Amino acid sequence: MASQNLQENRPGASHATRSDQRAPTVPLNLHSTHTLADLLALPQDELYEALAVWLVDASTDEMAAYWNATKNDKNASDKIRDLLFVRWTLTNPLGAIEASADTQASHIPWWAWAKNNPSAAFQYAMTHDRSRVEVVLRSIGQSDPKRALKLLQDHPDIPQNTGLSGILFGLTRDNPEAAVKLAIQNPNQYDHRPLQAWIRDDPHAAFDWYQANRASNSPFSSLWDRELIKTLSTESPELLAEFASKLPHGALRRQFESAAFDNLIRNNPVKALEQARNNPSPLLATEQLTKIASNLAIDDPQQTRFLLTEILGKNPNFLQRETHTYYPNGSSTDGGDIADGRLLIQNLLNIDPQGTFQQLVDAGPSESLNPTTHQAASLWIQKDPEAFADWTAAQSNDRIRNQGYELLIAQLAESNNFESAIQYAGNLDETMRNSQTFRILSKWQSHDPAAATKWSEANGIEFKNP
Repeated sequence: MASQNLQENRPGASHATRSDQRAPTVPLNLHSTHTLADLLALPQDELYEALAVWLVDASTDEMAAYWNATKNDKNASDKIRDLLFVRWTLTNPLGAIEASADTQASHIPWWAWAKNNPSAAFQYAMTHDRSRVEVVLRSIGQSDPKRALKLLQDHPDIPQNTGLSGILFGLTRDNPEAAVKLAIQNPNQYDHRPLQAWIRDDPHAAFDWYQANRASNSPFSSLWDRELIKTLSTESPELLAEFASKLPHGALRRQFESAAFDNLIRNNPVKALEQARNNPSPLLATEQLTKIASNLAIDDPQQTRFLLTEILGKNPNFLQRETHTYYPNGSSTDGGDIADGRLLIQNLLNIDPQGTFQQLVDAGPSESLNPTTHQAASLWIQKDPEAFADWTAAQSNDRIRNQGYELLIAQLAESNNFESAIQYAGNLDETMRNSQTFRILSKWQSHDPAAATKWSEANGIEFKNP
């Protein structure tokens, strides 16, 4: 017989599945030949169907015997226990509750009873154990969300978010629009399945409602914004540009436009390149070209290098981005780098590290390394510190050479390669060499005092860590 998975969105369940299932429906003449010992000997992947058939005509004493034999089994699956208690609570719910009372599965009979007889389970929990009202309402909500909401309405003394995750689960299946409105109203901001379902069901209605009501839920907007864009990108990516055009200028519109551009790259890279080159904003044009280049880097490194030249022509420091956030009483500035840019540089460094790095340096200031080349240097040093050291040693510009060694030394010391860091410090001007050496020794002393002291004595350097 094909078994049904009764595992649901309730405490103890690891996956959410359909929540309106009852005990398996089986032919009236179906009878199990298994004994309790047979069931206990079966592997987990064969147990569910065998147990389902056995439970058809098992007595409550036999169910209790099976429970007592397996209740301490840490490998027992939730769906097996769901199956057992859905059948047990059909005939003896209080016995099942009592049998599991002192175990980690004590909530399951309440959940299962609410599947079989929601009114009785709710009334008993209200009268005898209010701590179980939550799981009972959650179970009722999974199968019949309207009933659960009515129970909450009829009992205002119960916190109105009781059983909310189960109610949202059921509403998401039956009426995703109502589920979204209930979720944001409460708000259950960590459950985005209602919004995902509504977008799949009617993306235009979902977006229009969200846009109209977003401002009133500002504390949760960023969480829901990300989920809205993520789901649209998966389910209806062709609508992203249309929806972006309906939004007022601001952060959300930029996020939609960025997602729409990502979709354009995937489906029409030629048009995406044309759009990037015609973008009137140098900042956005650079970001869009960088996205295109990062997608091309592995498959077409030559074209990527041409695009990198174009990007550097617009902004030699394109990895460094600064954003301003304004507040009524002042403003704050936040810096950051572009993830696509780092991916682009990483991919090109993997193909041609020296050529790529030299291209970045040549595009920047003539007398120093800018923040973009600093980040590229860090990536190259992680990959091949000796090759970066050779490039640095060949530089005729003293300032760039010293900056290169300082970056190399700092990264070697950060990775606890102190002896190599000190050796490279010997290539610096005398003043810088001394300060760098003592800085490295100080960190080495903190990390491994014995090794640092041994090296200092062997090299005739007197050093005391303050």
